[in-house]
Amino acid sequence: TAYPCMCRWLMLARQRGNTIVLRTRLLRGKGTAALRIACALGLGVMAMAQAEGATRLEDFLRRPAYSSVTISPDGKYLAANAPLDDRTALAVIRVSDLQVNKLIDPGKDAHVDFTVWKGDEQLLSTVSLRIGRRAQPYPLGSLLSVNVNGGDRRFFGGNILDPLIDDPEHVLIQRCRKPLMRGCLTEVVRQRIDGMGHKDVIVAPVPDAEFFVDHRHNVRFSWTSDDEDIQKLFLFTEGKWISINDEASSGVEVYP
Repeated sequence: TAYPCMCRWLMLARQRGNTIVLRTRLLRGKGTAALRIACALGLGVMAMAQAEGATRLEDFLRRPAYSSVTISPDGKYLAANAPLDDRTALAVIRVSDLQVNKLIDPGKDAHVDFTVWKGDEQLLSTVSLRIGRRAQPYPLGSLLSVNVNGGDRRFFGGNILDPLIDDPEHVLIQRCRKPLMRGCLTEVVRQRIDGMGHKDVIVAPVPDAEFFVDHRHNVRFSWTSDDEDIQKLFLFTEGKWISINDEASSGVEVYP
């Protein structure tokens, strides 16, 4: 099969058994060497895809058994998302024999998004709502704390801002402090992972704000965008928020 290319290469491909044989021929015309090579490689992929399209399509359409795999600090367990028909569960897998130690079910239409280890046997996951197998998950602002055996299971509100990896008992979360007529006044709290208490850290300078934490786990920046998609960025310094960018006057968006 011949494939023409705008970079003036001609690729000839034929199949010998399970092997794709590619041959290129340079035609007359202008064009850089890098462009010609890129074109040849691209056509090579095209030729192989056509020759093996049926098999590869099946591979891409098959639902994965696991995704988003993370390993425990002591290396004994893996935590992985396990997609099912009407939910995405959290699978805890033993590294020693790669068998499922516990399949943690978040409930019908619930979808485990993101998981962090809080110690060798404790996990913290964000949970979303997903109606339908191929629907886009909708964030609920819900957290699930559970151990590798499915015990000590607790739900509480918020989104993980900083997992505080060196602190097995706490996590920094962002949550709604006060619902408003339009939006919410957000805050950051230091939450116990057993859900039994928290300590207020900081309140956003404006409604519907996001936060950024530095390497010392201190909240340093906050930003939001209004109904006209105009962004405002704030810096927390010397005990107060100060505005460091307003898109309405600067004309640019700035993110930390």
